[in-house]
Amino acid sequence: MGERDSKTTISIEIDPANLTRVPASHLAMLWHVVQANPAPYDDKQAGELAAKVGQEIIRRWLASTEPEMHHHQERSYYWTNLGRFASYRDGNWQPDAEKIAKYQAEKAPTAAPSNGEYLFCGADLGRTEPPFTCHRRIAHNGPCSPQRDKDGER
Repeated sequence: MGERDSKTTISIEIDPANLTRVPASHLAMLWHVVQANPAPYDDKQAGELAAKVGQEIIRRWLASTEPEMHHHQERSYYWTNLGRFASYRDGNWQPDAEKIAKYQAEKAPTAAPSNGEYLFCGADLGRTEPPFTCHRRIAHNGPCSPQRDKDGER
């Protein structure tokens, strides 16, 4: 390679059926190769090959990653809601009116945030021309419309 303007082409053969047997460093190199592949963006074979290499990388990563244990449990929903709506008093769980009221206030829809920002309802109007969605305020009264509410109107 004495000449300054000489070029070299390197071909890399990938056997998708043998990906489980290649060393991790080789697999990492293959990931870069399949991403640098000059095939067109919508080339089916290039996409399938990239997916197979990616799946092998993920398979190996998951194999060495300890799973999350006990994050979601069957009892979680029950205990969360029991504590959300009731209090433990005198050895019994009892409904707690303050907790219930707080939850209802947090979940109640508002016409606009406290900063006065106008939030669209966004319901589909079933139209074939724009606007396609309701432009009235969130939690408006009456039918949906492509027209904005006037100030003070709901």
